[in-house]
This record gives sequence, structure tokens and C-alpha cells, in this order.
Amino acid sequence: MTRWAWALVLLLLITVSHAHSRPTAGPYLLQDSAAMAEVKRGIDLMYNYQFAEATTVFETLRPRYGKHPLYPFVHALLLYWKELPILHSSAATASLRALLEESITLAEGLRKDPDGAVEGSFFALFSHALLAKTYADEEETMKAVNEARKAYPYLKEGFEYQRQYAEFYISTGLYNYYRERYPQLYPVYKPFVYFFADGNMALGLQQLEKATREGVFTRMEAFRFLIHIYISYEENTAKGHRLAAEAHRLYPQNTYFRMIMTETLLLTHQYTAARPRIDALLREDNTYYRIAAHLFDGWWQEKAAHALEAAQKAYRQAIALQTTYRYAPDDMLGWAHAGLARIAIVQENPDEARAQYKQALKSTSDLSVHREAEAYLRKH
Repeated sequence: MTRWAWALVLLLLITVSHAHSRPTAGPYLLQDSAAMAEVKRGIDLMYNYQFAEATTVFETLRPRYGKHPLYPFVHALLLYWKELPILHSSAATASLRALLEESITLAEGLRKDPDGAVEGSFFALFSHALLAKTYADEEETMKAVNEARKAYPYLKEGFEYQRQYAEFYISTGLYNYYRERYPQLYPVYKPFVYFFADGNMALGLQQLEKATREGVFTRMEAFRFLIHIYISYEENTAKGHRLAAEAHRLYPQNTYFRMIMTETLLLTHQYTAARPRIDALLREDNTYYRIAAHLFDGWWQEKAAHALEAAQKAYRQAIALQTTYRYAPDDMLGWAHAGLARIAIVQENPDEARAQYKQALKSTSDLSVHREAEAYLRKH
């Protein structure tokens, strides 16, 4: 499921379902600047793929915050990034879900204390959201929707709390943006979203930008969403590239950000700079990144080297790897199918071009790919 899809699942249902737990009394993270400094240090290490060092930092929080949702939440976030993407039925998936369930239980208890309500709401919201994502990734739709339903009341509270706690700017920003963008992408859902409060795409982008400046837990997640939005929906590749370059500058050892940086170099036609990065990704052990690398190689061969046979081979390798591996970076398979369609057009094979463009439409929500595919299919 794409990034927007699991974020938007928070909007699906209004019914509130709370588990009850015994209230806890402190400590309160919002009042502990020293602890937050350590949290930020650990998160910086985590995003730079220095997982052992990050774990050591997070463990220093255990004496004071071992019974606070912070402790299981940061360990869940670390596990998510360490195992990206987490495979179906793996021990890592089970561990991640257990940590998130623990965070939710502690967060709901913390919310019963007025002094802990804001941070309790934050940890409950994002623990449910990440739990929903794990189910959505495994196509366990009903479980994902159930977690989204539980997250919805905390999403609403975020609109009240965002000025007190900047971490909520990511959730309010995503709501404001996708509440308007989603029915544009899928008009069939317009009657359904009518029942939700109006959004504001421009305001949503501003709030996400604010999250990239002021968030600690959510800062780099806001980067990820914004890069995707600017590339796929706003079609502002220059802005997407600037954000990707900044993420890579901050965390040069982060393979995911290296992948996104490579993507945006290609989108902005910086082919010379992209080539060594593609080669480095091709050497990665993680199949997830090699799928992207083969796509990027196909793109480079098609657009920079004009070597269509090499491009065709690379695009097919990306698709074949995804077929056996199941996971693929968001939207990239759609681009691979679109690349094969363009090559088929040059080879004067309209049947193959139509088939590939139809598959591209099924594989991505990227507006530029949809426009390209739909324009061809209307004429052929």
C-alpha cells in the first residue's frame, strides 16, 4: 500500500473504540528537555542507520521512561527502520506489533492524567497508525481499518493540540492535504468524503513543512510524505529533489534516503550524478533497494544512454524481482511499466504498449504516469 493510502486510512471511520487501562502518573516528556535531547540524539542515530548506537541511547531512557509509551514506541520505530521493509509473518513483524500494542496501552493510561493528555494522544495516534501500516502492507485490510478507526479520535485531538505539540503537524497536514487530493485522484469516493470536514491542500503542505522544521519523532516522516507529494501529485520535482537532498545530507548512511535522492536526480535530469548512485544501489543485499536500482538503471539507459534494449532488460528485472519479492518502493513499478510501454511504441508494438500502460495505471497513483498512459490509451 502506498504512503498516502496508509495515512489516509485514518480518515475512513468515525466510530470511536477505546481500550481502558489504569491511569499512570508521570513522568511527562513535554516537561523534560533533557530527555527530549536524548530522544533526538537517538532518533538522529537511528535515521543514520547507526542502530546499535541508537539502541544504547534509547536504553538510557528506560529507568525514567520504561513505563511511558515513549520507550516501546522508539524501539518500534527503530525496528521498523532497521528491518525496512518488514516481511510477512517474520519475527520482526511480531516484535514490532507487540511494541506498538504496549505503547498504545501505556498511552491510553497516560491520557487519563490531564498533564499527560497531549503526549498520550500523540503516542496513541502514531502507534495505531504504524500498526495500521503493518496490516495494510500485508493486505490485511480489515485489521488495518480497525486500527485506523481507533486512531481517528486522536487524529481529531491533534487539531487542538498542534500548537502545543508540533509533532501533530504531520497528522493535521496529511488530513488537510489528502482530504482534498484523494477525491481528485478517485472521484468515485467524492460522496463518501463529503461527510468529513473540509481540508485545505495548501494549508496541509504548510503544516507538513512545519513538521519538517519542528518535529522530533515525525520530522523525517514528514520529509518522506512531502517528497512523495511533490513528486507524484504536485509534480514539483525540483522541490522534491531539494527535500531529498536535505534528507540525504542529514543522514548520509540512510539507504532509503539515498534511494529517494537517486530518484529525484533522475527526475531532474541529473543523469551524471545519478549513475554512481544507481550502481551502489545495485550492489545492495536488500531486494527492496535492488528493485529500485533496476528501475533507475532502466530509466538511465532509456533517457540518458538511449540504449533501449538495456533499458528494457532493466525494467523487466525490476518487475521480475517484485513478482518474487512482493514488496516494491511506492509507485516505482508503475514507472517500470510505463518505460516498457514507451519502448514498445518505439519498437512499433502497439499491443504491448497498451498492455504495459494498462498495467502502469494499476501500479501507481503518480499523476504524470497516469496522464502519459491515459493519453496513449485514448488514441490507441
